[in-house]
Amino acid sequence: MKNPEQLSVKNSQLSEDFSGETGLLTSVTSKEDSVKQQIQLSFVMYGVKMAKEKSGAYLFLPDGEAQPVAISKPFIHVLRGPLMSEVKVMLLNVEHVVWLQNSPGAFSIYHIHRRRTLDKLLLRANYYPMPTVVYLEDDIKCITMVTAQAPSVASLKQGQFEIMQDQRLCQDNNRGLGQGVLDNKRTPNKFRLFIERRTGKKLLES
Repeated sequence: MKNPEQLSVKNSQLSEDFSGETGLLTSVTSKEDSVKQQIQLSFVMYGVKMAKEKSGAYLFLPDGEAQPVAISKPFIHVLRGPLMSEVKVMLLNVEHVVWLQNSPGAFSIYHIHRRRTLDKLLLRANYYPMPTVVYLEDDIKCITMVTAQAPSVASLKQGQFEIMQDQRLCQDNNRGLGQGVLDNKRTPNKFRLFIERRTGKKLLES
């Protein structure tokens, strides 16, 4: 049986659409005004720069822009319920889960530092710590991602951001560790996505 072209889960406030091919989020629609926000969620991977000094546990020296991770015939599980809906996607080395809660919630105010992406800097110099939250905004909407852990983040192209999940490297980078990064463990990373109007009225939460 072929996967459907699109999967959906809903609550009283919004509807979320997922690709039937990959299981990843593609759009969020507000039921209040039927506004659909297109979202392109994907997993990408950086290669290692082939030079005398290479990436390691303490150095990030990629060989260029990140490349999409190919997703082929993933296991997709959809659970719909009165309190919460769930879309789970089993990928190679990744278990990706999206929850849509059917209950009201509150969003706290965080102290946020403004960062600028500078083309004259190396790619790694445009990555910053993400202790709690990152957001992008225009004149109409603000898209915010809140994290339960502290990864690093970059916005290398207009209208998107990258959140670093993990690293695995075969070589040492001569900074004292004496080995590559080959002991990766399965680790949960939790995020919450908000889409808001610039007027301050909350539009969507998932």
